[in-house]
Amino acid sequence: MATNMISQIFSRVTSSVQTQINSLTKWTLKLQSFGSQFVQKIQEKINKFVQSLMKKPSSKSDYLRFLGFYLSKKFVVMMFAGIGAVCYLYVSFFMPMLEGKLWAAKIRIDSIKFQQFSGKAKVYDTGGNFIYDGEMNSGQPKGFGIQYATDGRKVYKGNFLQGQYDDQGELYDNSENVIYSGYFKNSKFEGPGKQMSSFGTVTFIGNFEKGNRSGRGTEYDAQSGALKYYGEFVSDKREGRGIEYDQKGEISYEGDFKEGVYNGKGKKYNDGHLIYSGSFTNGKYSGEGLLYDESSGVTKYSGEFENGNYNGFGRLHDTGTMAVIYEGEFKNGKRDGEGISYDSLGNPVFSGKFSEDGIDYFSALGKNADEIREKFGNENSRFSLKEKQILIYSSLDLAVTFKSEEENLICEKFILGVKHDFRGLGARNTAAERRSVLGEAFSSINLKTTPVHQKVFKLLGIILSSSENIYTDKYIFDKYFIRLIFSGKDREEVRAIEIGKT
Repeated sequence: MATNMISQIFSRVTSSVQTQINSLTKWTLKLQSFGSQFVQKIQEKINKFVQSLMKKPSSKSDYLRFLGFYLSKKFVVMMFAGIGAVCYLYVSFFMPMLEGKLWAAKIRIDSIKFQQFSGKAKVYDTGGNFIYDGEMNSGQPKGFGIQYATDGRKVYKGNFLQGQYDDQGELYDNSENVIYSGYFKNSKFEGPGKQMSSFGTVTFIGNFEKGNRSGRGTEYDAQSGALKYYGEFVSDKREGRGIEYDQKGEISYEGDFKEGVYNGKGKKYNDGHLIYSGSFTNGKYSGEGLLYDESSGVTKYSGEFENGNYNGFGRLHDTGTMAVIYEGEFKNGKRDGEGISYDSLGNPVFSGKFSEDGIDYFSALGKNADEIREKFGNENSRFSLKEKQILIYSSLDLAVTFKSEEENLICEKFILGVKHDFRGLGARNTAAERRSVLGEAFSSINLKTTPVHQKVFKLLGIILSSSENIYTDKYIFDKYFIRLIFSGKDREEVRAIEIGKT
């Protein structure tokens, strides 16, 4: 019973659907028939219209009047047909062919067209910002072009090769000021070029290699534009032969450079005056060299240097007479070691050991008279007083006192005037300066003037405020002492220095 009912329902549904399909088919056929008839009528109208236009003009109705002229309808149709054909060919064929040749194509950087395009192009990034205007080849800038940043400022103008700066071009800063003009390779400075500061002054003209100054070039001050250097460069540093100039345009150095500093042979100048000629290491006088007096140009030192100081064997010269006044060993810019001193005329004054830029009196203490004469030469005068033997050396502003020991005269003391500095101490050094050289004084006492002192002071021309008392500061060291003798009790001016054994 149920099965019969389902069969009846299914039969009714199938019959209904079939009826609908038949109706839809009839409607479609009618629509197709109407469409065919409509198209056929349109074609008939067009053919009739064209035939009327294309037939040979035989009456006034076959002409169109335009600006006082009569044009046959056939001519007008043919003219417009020709124009249409030209437009179609232009849009379909010639326009793609001429794009990039007669005018620049507009291309987005993420388009397929960009990856394959060759010719003139205006390129935009994915955000629509104009970033390039110029020649392209197979999707890469090649030939002349201009590169822009996303904010519209110019970055580079010049030649490209495979997307890189190549051959001649100009590079710009953030304000579109030219900061480099010259040759490129792989987007780096290569060959002749010119660098400029952001405010337009030339800072360098010369040769480049892989983006760095290399080879011969000229460097200028970025602000004033004044000449700073002319010579060789390696990897952006001065290296090789070159000339350096000061702010006045005078030569300050000419010679060898290495990694930007003086190295090798060279000459140093100050305000155009030659002050040194010789060897340099890391920008300092090192090795053999000559040091000149700046005002006269006369040699004042010849010999060895180290770290800018006299070091090793050398000679000091008197800049007035040009005579050698010392030859021997130096250390850290001071006479130190064995040497010979001379007066301004070149006569020997002392031969022996020097220390702290002066005669090493301490090493002479305890020597006999012959050994002293060997070092200091023959005395100018001598006298005996109270079993003491005193030798006077006027040129050294010096008195040497001896005592008798086993029939020998032994040096026990030196008394120096202050015409010559001793360890940098002269007549008018301050208490602080004396402390920096000698340390703190062991004692400050007044002494009664001895007959030896009175005689020596008179012969050396040392004048004190009192002939009976001397005012002193005493400094004690390991094996000797130094006594400063002042002109008066205020202890402001040193008049003599006494050196002896402790």
